[in-house]
Amino acid sequence: MSSLESWNCDGIPKNGREYSGLGGEHPPHENYSLDCEICGLPKESQSTQASKKVAIPIKTIATVAIVGVLAIAGGVTAYNFIAKGCETGLEKVDGQCIDPFLEPYQKAIRQSDEAIDLAGGYQSVEDLKIANSTLSEAITELSQIPSEALIYPEVESKLEEYKQKRTEINSHIERETAAQATIEEVETIARTAKEQTEVAQNSSQLTAAKEKWQEAKNKLNEISSDTLVTSVARQYQSDYDRQIADIDKQIATVTRQNSPRTVRTTQPKATSPVRQPTRTKVNPPVRTQPIVPADPCAVDNPPANCRF
Repeated sequence: MSSLESWNCDGIPKNGREYSGLGGEHPPHENYSLDCEICGLPKESQSTQASKKVAIPIKTIATVAIVGVLAIAGGVTAYNFIAKGCETGLEKVDGQCIDPFLEPYQKAIRQSDEAIDLAGGYQSVEDLKIANSTLSEAITELSQIPSEALIYPEVESKLEEYKQKRTEINSHIERETAAQATIEEVETIARTAKEQTEVAQNSSQLTAAKEKWQEAKNKLNEISSDTLVTSVARQYQSDYDRQIADIDKQIATVTRQNSPRTVRTTQPKATSPVRQPTRTKVNPPVRTQPIVPADPCAVDNPPANCRF
């Protein structure tokens, strides 16, 4: 116990002066040192008789004397401990020495963890945007903690971690936003394809409608397989495949109907040529002239005038 005369403090200065970082209303406390053990206010703050003519307050004189002694011993830290009862970097709050940046650090950590949890199980782009905003606020709070704070090593580590998480969340936002925009574009193309299909009357119009369905189907391939609209994209692709198959059937039907019919002519059966009988040329008989003997009497029946 100090040999100084005791005095009471309730945390409220009575001499009309302000003490930055000190004070704070509390139940009356009896002190035996130059400063209040609870709020740190100097003894003079509780005096209503403080004279404005006093050039140097007693606390300041005592402080300077102590600093002078401790400076020789190289003990600025020891001074803080004696003058305030806390080591460097700590402040006395409600009679306890605590890091003044501990509370804002813990608050920022809670806020960051909540944001990361929300982003991890997001159900909409809005969830991601809220998580990103909340995490950004926490990062800003952590960035305001000075490097000389006792808790700064933890702050520095968390800042690096949370900035990386924020980058990942931003990537999710960009991917989901792009996927949603693509789905909307696909739906617009599909509406046009449906209108063309409904009014198509010939093969050319059906082909144009089919190409439009194919365009919508190809556009679906631009959507990442791990987005909120992935299941919608799969459903659309199945539907477009069916539409294209139906149009192919219609085109085939129209083509058959419009193709010219082939008239089949009946060809006579081939018959073997009639063989004409071979005619053998018969030469007419050669008429022989009777051989007249030189002697008319040299015949079987000689004329009567023959002598023998």
